[in-house]
Amino acid sequence: MEKENINKVLKHARNLRILIILYSLVYLVFAVWDIYLKDFFSTNFELKIYHILVLGLPIKAYAIWFVLNMAPNREQNKTNNVLGLLFFGVIGMWMTYPRERRLINRLKANNSRFSLKS
Repeated sequence: MEKENINKVLKHARNLRILIILYSLVYLVFAVWDIYLKDFFSTNFELKIYHILVLGLPIKAYAIWFVLNMAPNREQNKTNNVLGLLFFGVIGMWMTYPRERRLINRLKANNSRFSLKS
């Protein structure tokens, strides 16, 4: 793999990591607000948890695109990651969370002469 393609994969992985972390924090804050703090502050602020789930749809779409097109995974792992994203929501996002060290090792293995691609 060329150096610019490796940088492109790492850039998309970094963007996806940032989006997953931000979305998880927003999800956690509004889940805690909806469950515990709504009665304590007694405001008329109504934001249901499914509104936050709808905000996660573009992030899921980006994660699915990353898994299918950019991630250096085997086909079986890609299928499992996409199914995890579709059915497990925030937990599925963390299951497919791209770790930089693992990505670099996989990209190096794909570049070596003796890599086993499937």
